[in-house]
Amino acid sequence: MTSLEQLLKSREGDKGKPVLRVYRDTVYHLLTVGWGHRVNDDDHLNLGDTIDAAQADKLFQRDTAAALSAARSQAAQAGIRSGIRNDDTIAALASVIAELGKDWNTSSPELRQAWQSIKDKQYQDAQDAVARSSWARQSPAKGRDFQQALANLTLDTVHQQASSTANAHSALKDQAAKLGVKDDRLIDQIKTLLSDVDAAQQKLIMACCEKTLALIASGQHQAAEGELARA
Repeated sequence: MTSLEQLLKSREGDKGKPVLRVYRDTVYHLLTVGWGHRVNDDDHLNLGDTIDAAQADKLFQRDTAAALSAARSQAAQAGIRSGIRNDDTIAALASVIAELGKDWNTSSPELRQAWQSIKDKQYQDAQDAVARSSWARQSPAKGRDFQQALANLTLDTVHQQASSTANAHSALKDQAAKLGVKDDRLIDQIKTLLSDVDAAQQKLIMACCEKTLALIASGQHQAAEGELARA
């Protein structure tokens, strides 16, 4: 069973089993059956109709495939790559889509803000926006699932940033040693700059710093400070 199937089955149905009689959902007042399947015209089902377990599983597989496809597409838009580390995040997003539809991210001001924050990789802001949404109050367990997935992305971002910064500091040290630069004050300034920006900006600063270190090595300290100031 995939991460999404496990998540959805833990949040839908009745005590680990599909609901086989069509009922009206108390939150959205929509006809529902099986593992949270929203009844549509193609199902030819009415309130009180029953299905069997095989039909429930067929509907579940169809709903799961559609939600997962939409979640992967939206995750790609937000720069979240498919992979073992992000499977739970994509599953949580698919769970949201399974309930609210692929336009979940325009369904309320709070969820619209959450989506923008996700695309901007401001995952803590996204968590806060989700927490303020009426959806999170109506579906608290699913809201917590989504917030936890965003929290995991926050931790991953912090770890990636720390790794990138450590690599940049190491590269700076190697370059300084190669050029025979021993100006600890300027090197510490460069390290501070590298610590305060993301990986993409670090690359730009490192390109500038190579010129700065070369100027220091040739004794042009004033020019080096000017180059560093522009970084």
